[in-house]
Amino acid sequence: MIFLEFRLLTFLRSVRLHQCDYFCLPLPVGFVPGILRNLMTELSKGSVMRDCPFLQLLTGSKLVPFFQLRRKANTMKKKTTTLTPIAKRLVRCCTPVAFALIGLAVVASPSTAALMVNSVVEDPGAVQTVPGIHSSLTGATMAGAKISAGHNSGVMETVIWNATGAASGEAVGGMLGWKLSLDGESGGNPLVLKGLGTNGIDWIEIDLMPDRQIGAFDDHDPNPGTPGSVGGTDPWLGLIAADSNSALGWDIDVTYRNIVALNANAPEKDLYRGLRIDFSRSFISEDVLSYVADSDAVRNIPEPASFLLFGLTAMIVGCRRVRLTG
Repeated sequence: MIFLEFRLLTFLRSVRLHQCDYFCLPLPVGFVPGILRNLMTELSKGSVMRDCPFLQLLTGSKLVPFFQLRRKANTMKKKTTTLTPIAKRLVRCCTPVAFALIGLAVVASPSTAALMVNSVVEDPGAVQTVPGIHSSLTGATMAGAKISAGHNSGVMETVIWNATGAASGEAVGGMLGWKLSLDGESGGNPLVLKGLGTNGIDWIEIDLMPDRQIGAFDDHDPNPGTPGSVGGTDPWLGLIAADSNSALGWDIDVTYRNIVALNANAPEKDLYRGLRIDFSRSFISEDVLSYVADSDAVRNIPEPASFLLFGLTAMIVGCRRVRLTG
């Protein structure tokens, strides 16, 4: 429903004529030819609108009625309204203009939408404890991450991320038709999601700790955050609109999930195990999302017991060599 609001009060006050209140007239888009005709009928109703000078044409020094009402009462005492030829001509002249305005709104390409981040949520969820953090994670070292994508209807699929080069990797969803890839280090290169089929998806989620601890997404705030992490990215600024494309004009909602803490320390609230992106409209074939989301690698530090075992082994090997040489 389109609402056209006619604010007559300001106009009439400016010319110091009779004051009229304003009204809102709902006009269905599907009945464009009758829009102005209905408008004339509505304007004809009520003494305030009949007497309003705004509804008259100014010719010379005289106010000529813009249109006159010819009412005829039937046996049921119902009133009807008939438009004069002037009003009819106005309807015929203005109808093409109405078509043109509505056409501009309908024909406007959805791909020119803002392509922006609508919201960012940091969901602490379950705390994930890691032994250490390294500030670099590439497309290749993301191997083993779990990528899930699906429809709001409940249909979804999950695939495993695989390395495709020295610093690149990807995950491909064959059922729903999508591919997510990263070429290079995550801090300076975007995750690129492409639509490959007609099924489309409404959301995608990356889990960097499915079966083993691979990495964690690094938010720029707070900075400095967890020891070992450097920089991070602002999730509000991650979407690269110039490299993205949307057939239906979607925007995205970003959610960080399951906070990460270093050893027994309290979480710094900058590292998260997972990242989820929801689309305001379906992500379909030939759509492209380019989004920078910095992530850090988990660094496995040997425990004290491991250091002790390594030391004892080295001592035994050293003693045997002394005996053999002696």
